[in-house]
Amino acid sequence: MTRLRTIIACVLIAFTALPVSAQTSDDIATCADLRQTDNFSIQGNINFLTDDFSCSIDWVENGRHRAVIWTSYSDEMVTSAFTYAEPGGDFVKSQRPPMVYDVNQDGSRDLVVFTLLGMVNGQYDVYLFEPETGSYLRPTPIFASEIYHDASGMLVAQSRNGARAFFDFYEMTDHAITPVLAIDAQDKCQIQARGTRAPWTGKIEDLPEFMRFDPEMIDYYCNIYDQTEAANVARSSPFEPETPVQNVPRDAIFYCQLENGNAAIVTSNAQRSVYTYTYGMIDSLPDLELRRERSESTSRSTHDAQSGLIREELVLDNGDYAYVPYVESRPTPNGPDIKIHGLRVTQLGVAEPIFDKTCIPEMSFDHLLSQNRS
Repeated sequence: MTRLRTIIACVLIAFTALPVSAQTSDDIATCADLRQTDNFSIQGNINFLTDDFSCSIDWVENGRHRAVIWTSYSDEMVTSAFTYAEPGGDFVKSQRPPMVYDVNQDGSRDLVVFTLLGMVNGQYDVYLFEPETGSYLRPTPIFASEIYHDASGMLVAQSRNGARAFFDFYEMTDHAITPVLAIDAQDKCQIQARGTRAPWTGKIEDLPEFMRFDPEMIDYYCNIYDQTEAANVARSSPFEPETPVQNVPRDAIFYCQLENGNAAIVTSNAQRSVYTYTYGMIDSLPDLELRRERSESTSRSTHDAQSGLIREELVLDNGDYAYVPYVESRPTPNGPDIKIHGLRVTQLGVAEPIFDKTCIPEMSFDHLLSQNRS
């Protein structure tokens, strides 16, 4: 089976819905830049173990700016510890940085931190992200050498003792990962119930009812030593993101992904005195880049008292043209505000915009509102 790749030891700071004061940091490198070097890849091996090393990876997900900062931590045998420290961020102290992956398959990426506790086995701490609160839940510790999804939809934790393999199975919800079953296939298949399913006799005919509909899974793991590589690939799904995490600048105050594959991005320094606007294909060199002092730009805000609609826009002039990233925020009675992001380009002497597109809602965010209300 495919194995999870190892990465460095670290202290991790995880940000969600970044406050303005936490968006920029001149002393933290961008992991996307280091990914191009020989000793770094975001989902691969990291070869240096220095106490002072740190980098950040930022992405947009479900209309939210999310970020993780990794700082190296070289102590051995130290398992993950989570500390809530708003508004600066949430801290995870761990031996290795997390994989960023949607573990419980609820549409939001979670954090998986592995601590090696021996030659091959260790503890996986799975921090489930809760979109409703914008924070991570307390981790579920799982002892294993690797974890992956089974074709049944359950999470499988495989641990090893020499050539002998043990398997623990977990049910997943939006808010919890619960142990339900364990299989030891050495010599004679032994099955045990876990968690709230225990105690259990261990007989196949007495399997919990929820397992009886999937005898193929039981048969596969009870005969794991006789399986072909093709069967392994068909049965298990390793923790590899289906789509790569996009490299969003950590100091972005506006991010807009368009249907044509381009992105309009506005970044700013910590003092909000300089804006940089870029437009071009995602994760490529921009086709256009503008750098403007705050005094050279215009921020506009309008509020319709009747509808509650708030419109924020930033106007960046470039000769006869003006580039206008904007966001419209409309309140709803029983839920979060509805936000629409867009990009408009106007030309001097032309009545109508020469370009006017709305962004993909799930792949766009802004900190313009927080800027103008601070």
